[in-house]
Amino acid sequence: MKVADPPPRMSKNAVNIGRLNIWLVLGLALFLRALLPILGYCYTRDVTIFYTPDTASYVVPARELIVHHRFVSEGGSVRFWTVGPLRKPH
Repeated sequence: MKVADPPPRMSKNAVNIGRLNIWLVLGLALFLRALLPILGYCYTRDVTIFYTPDTASYVVPARELIVHHRFVSEGGSVRFWTVGPLRKPH
């Protein structure tokens, strides 16, 4: 029985080209991620295009955290928690 030949190894050039391609894709993605909002702002000159109806629920607590160094809303402490999956009662 003949032992199979080992698979051919990739040359260092092929590995470097693969690394170059991933950095090119990541760089292009980052460039577009920055460019599109900038173009949107330059076209409208209005920052409210970046706000959605639920943005206040994120921005207000963040501003309170920056100003007061704690989560405060309307004079009282605010608690945040992640809601788990809803289960039906047995």
